[in-house]
Amino acid sequence: MPLLFRIAGLLVALVTGAIGIADVAARGPSGLAILVPNLPPDRRLAGFSALMILFVAALLAFCALFWRATRGHSNVNSEWRLRLILVTQLATGLLIPDLMIIVACEAGYLLTTRTRTRWIYVQLAFLMAVILIGFTQGGLSPAPELVHVPRRAAIVLTIAQAFAWQLLSFAAGYMAGREGDARRELSLALGELRATQQVLSDSVRINERLNIARELHDTIGHHLAALSLKLQLAARTAEGPARKPVEDAHLIAKLLLSDVRAAVSDMRHEGAVDLAKALRSIAEGIDQPRIGLEMADAGMIHDPAKAQALLRCAQEAITNSIRHSQAQSIHLRLASTDSGVDLEIRDNGRGTPELRQGNGLRGMRERVEAMGGTLEIDTAPGRGFRLLAHVPLTGAA
Repeated sequence: MPLLFRIAGLLVALVTGAIGIADVAARGPSGLAILVPNLPPDRRLAGFSALMILFVAALLAFCALFWRATRGHSNVNSEWRLRLILVTQLATGLLIPDLMIIVACEAGYLLTTRTRTRWIYVQLAFLMAVILIGFTQGGLSPAPELVHVPRRAAIVLTIAQAFAWQLLSFAAGYMAGREGDARRELSLALGELRATQQVLSDSVRINERLNIARELHDTIGHHLAALSLKLQLAARTAEGPARKPVEDAHLIAKLLLSDVRAAVSDMRHEGAVDLAKALRSIAEGIDQPRIGLEMADAGMIHDPAKAQALLRCAQEAITNSIRHSQAQSIHLRLASTDSGVDLEIRDNGRGTPELRQGNGLRGMRERVEAMGGTLEIDTAPGRGFRLLAHVPLTGAA
């Protein structure tokens, strides 16, 4: 949740809670008789002091939980932990009902689509019960503008007004959450686009070098080879003063042919895709979850097709972690081995007891296997998600 949003919510909670506490303080110990009718008069002062301490402690706990819950987003927070925090905050509504407006906003922003709808129904029912109990026990009274309205109508209007504020707050949180989701998706897409552009640029450069190398070998190389043979034959048949210049020309042609072959060999082997730079482009565009990179000297891949296959694996794995695993961190490791290159991606998300391979995972496996490599996937509840792709540097391409 944005910092400005969190600060505004904290200020609203503090002001709302302070108003509720001030209302209790204004009623004094005599107001405690409404909540606890059987409390002896000589114990009302101590009870009132305890009640004030309870209100202040509840408000401070609410603010602390609000700050903790809004530190991230549903994608980087455990769903059950968020529910526990929100339930605890909701319980504070028994003391200060107006704080439920903030809880509704949190629920709209933080919870998943399936959970948030059920949550708001439960919260509205809880709020209605609190209002009815408040009116029944005398702890709540109609607003000044409803003083002259019949009591039942005043209760209905009070509940309707409370529902309206709750739904407005819930909708505001939901829209802010959707906007945050869209912003994260856009950042991820931009990172992937920069990475793809990097790989494509390197691939085009490598292909152009290969095309030039082939042209040099197939045209100039062949002509120089033919010229060398002709000059060698001419040197054998030449006599007198003409023999020496022909032999020199033959030597120069051989040297030139050797230089062309060396240049062709260098052009074929010097080109490489900077996969490490492409992976950094993806990581730089993502704030949450945190992405740690460990790449050492394994970032240069000479085969563009294999580099692109590994890049697609990284993109798909990171996207899945962000959307589904609720991970707080992702670790990406790219390392050279004796037989090829390893790409390992693991997160600390919730994991799953049963892995269902959708189009994304199947596509990863097909790409890696088409390169002659292997793909290992490991996940379990509470252990996060781990993917290891190995691609050989020689073989299928």
